[in-house]
Amino acid sequence: MLLPEVETPSLLIREVRHSDWQAFAGYMSDPQYRRWLDLPRSRFADERGPKYLVASARADQTNPRRRSYLLTAAHRDSNEPVGDGFILMSRYRVAEVGWGVAPPMWGRGYGTELARLLVGIAVERLGAKSVTCKVMAPNLASRRVAEKAGFIAEGTNTAFTTSDGRQVAVHLFKLTRGSYFEAPY
Repeated sequence: MLLPEVETPSLLIREVRHSDWQAFAGYMSDPQYRRWLDLPRSRFADERGPKYLVASARADQTNPRRRSYLLTAAHRDSNEPVGDGFILMSRYRVAEVGWGVAPPMWGRGYGTELARLLVGIAVERLGAKSVTCKVMAPNLASRRVAEKAGFIAEGTNTAFTTSDGRQVAVHLFKLTRGSYFEAPY
């Protein structure tokens, strides 16, 4: 099942397309971007990582039982990618979301628009009972994004191991389906 394209005030959020790998490679190889994410540093230092990520996500788009969604955040007017987001659904209807915005686009509210939309898709389209996210402790901007998107801090894991073996502290956030529907618009 392909998710529908959704517009925010500034962005078009859509399923990833093959051509998106080039934009992803441009910002995913940026050390400013990578320092805040759990991406294998060696795989995303050049175009191979983003190319593989996009190809894998595209191959899974036709799977009726899929539980992972990679979305592109593109400028609403130009359709040029400025970031990405993911939704991982567990069989227990708990979703984990994550977002990233290209460093030249930081500070424009794109992260907040994207995070809010990921939560909405997880709850309204995919039926999540709750939504979680992890934010690396020093990343104050993403912590603010999580809070603006309605997440509540649940604690901190001081010994989170990233995919490339680094030990980092991450803040854990959660938002329930009920609190999503009770939030003011």
